Amino acid sequence: MKIFKSDFIQSEAGLVFQNENVVIFFGQKKSTHESLSNCFSKIHFQKIKQTHSDLIVQASDKVYEADAHYSNEPLKGLLISTADCLPVMIYCPQTRRVAAVHAGWRGVANQIVYKTLSQLVLTGSSKKNFEVWIGPHISKNSFEVDSEVFIQIEKSAFKLCKDDFYFEKNNKFYVDLNQVVQSQIRKCSSEAAIHVTNIDTLTNLDFWSFRRDKTTAGRNLSFISLV
Repeated sequence: MKIFKSDFIQSEAGLVFQNENVVIFFGQKKSTHESLSNCFSKIHFQKIKQTHSDLIVQASDKVYEADAHYSNEPLKGLLISTADCLPVMIYCPQTRRVAAVHAGWRGVANQIVYKTLSQLVLTGSSKKNFEVWIGPHISKNSFEVDSEVFIQIEKSAFKLCKDDFYFEKNNKFYVDLNQVVQSQIRKCSSEAAIHVTNIDTLTNLDFWSFRRDKTTAGRNLSFISLV
């Protein structure tokens, strides 16, 4: 497994990465459906009704209840909305498919990223060829949970040592969801190329954070699309 920091370009509304295969966008506070349609006018956007589940669907023109969707259609932007959760984007060059995953702590505990990769493998992808981008989300130093939540997340981690993904302080656990998700990617694909942004949505005021903003929090819109 190779870890990279992708060369994202900072736009007014978020971070953009594009090559000859995909375009990936991780949105900030200024990202809206209208602004995305204006900036990426050739892309048709598809959303899902997120419920912190482990449901995975093939994208269509309908809005399904799910927390991950995938497609082989060019210029179909698979939308994910987050406010501290992890937006995870996947590309399979072998089958020319992309997937967008919303991974909150419940999704991480349910191994939704691992299950999405496994679904792609079951439908034709090779374990060796995945590229995965992990967008801005709440970081280890900001993500404090109680023992009940920690136990659920810990069970979903794959071959991680304690120091790799959490520490304890004042009877609370501070968990690195990024490392847990990377372990789930490794479980399915040891040769996947993983790109990380290393941005904490709680401390970076350019992004919405549910823990910081509470009921006033909006959502950061992100997507991946084949070009």
